[in-house]
Amino acid sequence: MFNRSPAADVARAISKYTTGKVFYEIGPAEGDVLIEVGKDALEVGGIEQTTESAAISNKRLQAAGLTGAVANAKFRAGGPLQQADVYYVYADLALFVEFYKMVTEQDLKAVFIFGDITEGLDFMQAAMIAHGMEMIPVAGGTFNIFVLDRRQTE
Repeated sequence: MFNRSPAADVARAISKYTTGKVFYEIGPAEGDVLIEVGKDALEVGGIEQTTESAAISNKRLQAAGLTGAVANAKFRAGGPLQQADVYYVYADLALFVEFYKMVTEQDLKAVFIFGDITEGLDFMQAAMIAHGMEMIPVAGGTFNIFVLDRRQTE
């Protein structure tokens, strides 16, 4: 669960990418962002390595009347990735690097949104922006998200 940014703030900030789209989250924990995004998305889903959190996410999605599910598994770069229009990752730096490498090596075409893994790492923010990511401050500037829109052919 978010300790710095309310899920509703993140959902509002990325709504131009998620409204009417299929949204998939890597590591949704108990589903806070999934539920908020799911209010306007076509479908939501995710993959969560913690069995208890995946079960809670699924119960909450069902209770909210949302279409989609959270699989209980560990994300592995290079493995199959659920088809979606928008992917969201809010994890540690190692998972970010693994996921970003997979996106670029496989030339995946979608919108990729990363939660702020750069806290205290100003050079990472600069590097992400230099690689074509848009930085969007949320929650009064206490949390940043980074958007990489790869839908267009380069």
